[in-house]
Parts: sequence; structure tokens; C-alpha cells
Amino acid sequence: MLKNIKIICFIFIINMLNFSCSQYNVLNQSKMKYIAYTCPDYNIDIYKLVDHLTAKANTDAEKVAAFYFWIAFNITYDTEFLEKGINVNEDYYFVLKNRKTICGGYAGLFEELCYLADIDCEIIVGEAYTEYEGRPNTEMHLWNVVKIDNEWKLIDVCWASGYITELGGEFHFVKKKTDIYLFAKPDELIKTHFPNDVHWQLLKKPLTKDEFLILNNLKLN
Repeated sequence: MLKNIKIICFIFIINMLNFSCSQYNVLNQSKMKYIAYTCPDYNIDIYKLVDHLTAKANTDAEKVAAFYFWIAFNITYDTEFLEKGINVNEDYYFVLKNRKTICGGYAGLFEELCYLADIDCEIIVGEAYTEYEGRPNTEMHLWNVVKIDNEWKLIDVCWASGYITELGGEFHFVKKKTDIYLFAKPDELIKTHFPNDVHWQLLKKPLTKDEFLILNNLKLN
């Protein structure tokens, strides 16, 4: 009887610890979101921006979260690129200056923030599944991968900041922030993101391009 009670108590303690850890993670994310949202405008001074966003971060994961949320809050997609084919300078300096860019600018700015914080980060080039007015399609897209605790984690700060709609031939960017592309699960992100280097699928059994297209009901070439 005493042995059973000890086992029950042990299980209860473990469950409480797990609950505490999950709550801690949620609170950390909320903290970094608040820091990003209330961050002063440092204009193009990326060094002051990094210092502010990371000052109260306890881990690399928190630093990455702060970068993710700051970009989602402050950078918008440049729809003129889609409408008029205007070239967009995707260098992080111009992204900070203009506060708008396309996917490569999002990914490049995020990579530079991570670099200045001594966090390993790569830009992934590939295709993304999109849908305009009910028409499915794939188009070139760039996103990121960061190394946290010796594990690569997937990030898409472009899709984190909102989405594009098309009405009457005109494109509109809808600012709608989401957390789901922060440390996105590989088996979920592969449903919409197909990297040119299959290694960055981060799956034990990577999908082929044909399998990706079939998954999204798209015609094979």
C-alpha cells in the first residue's frame, strides 16, 4: 500500500513538473513578444535593436523569439513587387529603413539578427504552396532554420507577419501575426514549404517533389 502511494506521489510530482515547464515556456514566449512589441524605434541601428531585444533573454530560444516577433510586428510585405515587378533591395539595411520587403528580405534580416547574437542561422531556398482566389500554386520562397541546443529549428518570419490576398488583379497585404511559424514542426511545415535541399525538411523520411505536389493536389510536371 505504502509503495503504491509513493508511486502515485512520484507520478503526481512528475506531472506537476511537466506542467510547470510548459507554463514557463508559454510565459517566456509572452515575455519576448512584449519586449518586441514595446521595443523603441532604433531606425536602422541594428546593433541597438539586437541589444534591446536580447537584453532580458535567458536563452537562445528567447532571443530567436524576440527577433521573430519584432519582424512580424514591424515589417510588411511589399506588394508592389507582385503588382509591378519592381525590384526590391532585400539587404537588411534597406529592410530596416523601408520597413517593407519580400520573403528574401525577411529571411535576410532574421539571419543578420541571429548572426549578431551569435546564433547559427541559415536561409532556406525552396517553394511554397500558395492559393490565390482558389487557384493553388507553388512559387519560390525563402525562410530560415536556426540551431537551438544543437538542434535545427524551422522559422518563417515572412508568413509570420501576415498574408497576401488578390482582388481584381490587385494584391493586398493583410497584417495578421501568427506564432505557428516559430519553431515550426517539420511534419507540418512540409505541407506548405518544400526546400530545394531536402536535408532542410528535417524529416526522417523526406518527401520527394512529386509527393509534395500530390499532397497539395497540384499537377506533376
